[in-house]
Amino acid sequence: MKKISILLSLILIAGSIFAQTSKRVSAHNYLKDGDLDLAKEAIDKCVVHPKTAEDPRAWLYYGQIYYAIAVSKDKAYKKLDNKAELKSFNGLKNALIFNFKDPEMHKLDIENYLDLIKLQKAFANNETQYVDRRIFIDIFNSYFPSLSGALVNKGLSLYQKEKKYDEALQNFEKSLFTSSMIGKVDTGAIYLCALASVKAKKTDKAIKYYKTLTEMGYGASVKDKANNFYFLAKQYLNKQDTVHYLKTLKEGIEKYPKNSEALVVENINYYISRGQKKEALEYLEKGIEVSPTNAVLYYNKGIIYDNDSVLQNKAKAIEAYKKTIALDSTYFDAYYSLGALYYNQGAAKIEEANNVDPDDFKKYKAVKAEADVLFKKALPYLEKAHQLRPKDMPTMQSLKLIYYRTGDLKKHDAIKAEMGL
Repeated sequence: MKKISILLSLILIAGSIFAQTSKRVSAHNYLKDGDLDLAKEAIDKCVVHPKTAEDPRAWLYYGQIYYAIAVSKDKAYKKLDNKAELKSFNGLKNALIFNFKDPEMHKLDIENYLDLIKLQKAFANNETQYVDRRIFIDIFNSYFPSLSGALVNKGLSLYQKEKKYDEALQNFEKSLFTSSMIGKVDTGAIYLCALASVKAKKTDKAIKYYKTLTEMGYGASVKDKANNFYFLAKQYLNKQDTVHYLKTLKEGIEKYPKNSEALVVENINYYISRGQKKEALEYLEKGIEVSPTNAVLYYNKGIIYDNDSVLQNKAKAIEAYKKTIALDSTYFDAYYSLGALYYNQGAAKIEEANNVDPDDFKKYKAVKAEADVLFKKALPYLEKAHQLRPKDMPTMQSLKLIYYRTGDLKKHDAIKAEMGL
């Protein structure tokens, strides 16, 4: 009786294994016939069954079937699984590790760097034993190259259309890994990983990918290459790592001095926001070298020379404001600031005149004449500012005072009316 019982158990075990093997074969046949729904149903059962859960052929077919679903032109098949690309990747990855006869190799997570090294060492060892070498050939020669592109396409759809940045990043990263497994450095995928990392707010990953791009000199133009330093710096700033932020900006400026406008402006804004005007002025000069037609740079240079208590130089401020206007004839702030500079100098002269000894009428008259000259210099710039922004009250207030001081009562009354006074 015991012998019969043991025999029946063996028959049942063999039958179970045969049934799962049969499902694996059926799945493969359905795939060849293009019946992806039936293929998916069969292979899904096969890979979770204890008897075939570590069958490399089952996982190979799993990867192939889900790849076919991912790239299918048939909408019904396409809807079978929204994550078919990722499942195909996992299937092929499992087929790789389960194809080793050594059960210890089945524990590898080859996306982990140390485990990937173990995988590579196993491949290099002539004594390594495999279930079927042809599985590796299929994966590396046929499926990894095609799947890499499918993962990128899926990632782009998730990124651009669905705005699912975490999922997009996952697909881009799998594509990058797949490409690396076949010895290809996909710089485009690295760039997409960087973009998706920023959108997904994965700052550490964004730093990793942008750092790689700067080291590789990635970009269609020199300006693009320089801008990678800008984006890397911004990620460091997100982490409040100002040391690496400023270091990265400096490296980008030094490496691409003629195409680093974004980096220079970022540096300028950083120093201005912290009241470090001397450093800001240094980078303004560099910015003007890089971009000599940038009116904003000249305007900010003028503001520093106009208002900073330590660096104040009114002659240089006037020069910078005039250059701004020459580059951009609609730059309201430059017109107003230049007009205000002359106006304030005129007002200072009036105060000086009022403090002159009453008996020294000649000196009083001379100082007042200087004030009148300055008010007249301010007038055209403030009038232009008023023309550009007719409702700006500070501009109208300054004009009202100048018209009064210069005796132009007609214009004085007119501007008062505009002000509603």
